Amino acid sequence: FLSIKASGFSKETVIPFVENMGQHPYGVLYSVSVPGGSAFVTYDGKITYSVKGTVFTERFDGNAAFKPIGILKSETKVNIYKGGHFPFEAIPSYSLLGFEKIAENISLTLQAKYNSFEKLFYVAPDGDPQNIDVKIENADMLNVVNGELVVHTPSGTALFTRPVAWLSLIHIS
Repeated sequence: FLSIKASGFSKETVIPFVENMGQHPYGVLYSVSVPGGSAFVTYDGKITYSVKGTVFTERFDGNAAFKPIGILKSETKVNIYKGGHFPFEAIPSYSLLGFEKIAENISLTLQAKYNSFEKLFYVAPDGDPQNIDVKIENADMLNVVNGELVVHTPSGTALFTRPVAWLSLIHIS
């Protein structure tokens, strides 16, 4: 028996995305632990969350032709113990997942940390952030409270924290 206290982890501790090597249904590319549950990234770029009994899906509608890829391989290899043996051993994992083009001149990176699941949108100089089109499926209602998105589903409620945005300009003369 091994017990690890959560207090031993930094808020910056990266949680790896585990590649699907048959441990999940077809269509799932990666899984990751998120605060309160799990998230599953599919071949078609959807992210399905299962958090404290609440299940819903997020998708990006700007471009139907993208596929998420592992862009920063983690040193972590995952072994899954099931039914008295290890049917899945040395499963590769990634610290970052990337979506090359969710809209014209816009890409997306996913990173999971000990206490957060981050979506980082990168907008090229000739891109328009208004082209970021996020849809939530399986939700009865969405509303914003104090800048945070509240997702109401038949199975419960989930909360997306307030977005953080910044602009970095580089001037070359």
